[in-house]
Amino acid sequence: MNIGQLISVRGKIRAELAKNEEAKKKIKARYDINEQELIAAMEESGTDTGRTRDFTATRTESFLPQGDDWEAAYKWIRRNNMFELLHRRISSTVWKQLIEDRKGRAIPGIGTYTKVGISLRINKGTK
Repeated sequence: MNIGQLISVRGKIRAELAKNEEAKKKIKARYDINEQELIAAMEESGTDTGRTRDFTATRTESFLPQGDDWEAAYKWIRRNNMFELLHRRISSTVWKQLIEDRKGRAIPGIGTYTKVGISLRINKGTK
């Protein structure tokens, strides 16, 4: 295929992804509502399990962390050298602003890489 044909194929694939993503969001919303309804029904019935011929549903609980006082949390993490509690990801937005503020000077310990991709936009007057 030539470049023009590849661009056309890419545009069609992107449109298909968008359509499927929208459908996925709607299905996920229904799934989440169903979960809340099922939890309420189980609580009302005083049970943690239900079953049909095809499925068994069990109410579960997970205890997950959330930051209530980030200043205190960071202080504890530093003091105890427990950085594994945090996700190791550099915020691109903040990093770009820092590099700009530092007039291009690098930040120690943070490297860069080049991600190559394709930007695709719909031309005016086409669909």
